[in-house]
Amino acid sequence: MTRIARSKLVRLMVYYTAARLALIAGLAVIVMGINAVFDLEIPGALSLFGALLLGFAISAIAFRSLRRRINDEVMVVDERRRASRTA
Repeated sequence: MTRIARSKLVRLMVYYTAARLALIAGLAVIVMGINAVFDLEIPGALSLFGALLLGFAISAIAFRSLRRRINDEVMVVDERRRASRTA
């Protein structure tokens, strides 16, 4: 039973990480596109850093329900681990 809970937690973590990376990659493309269209001459590293910061802020709001599901699964795994240690 614990193995199932752990695999569900791992799956949720992979989804969350992939969603955040996709969001950051999309924002980086948008920022670099705006940079190219308006000839702003912003360095690529600065564009990527801005996309990274913006992506973290947006993902905290956009993926709130997924993060809550992860927290619930962590509590389930911890509770089962505690129960198996006392038994």
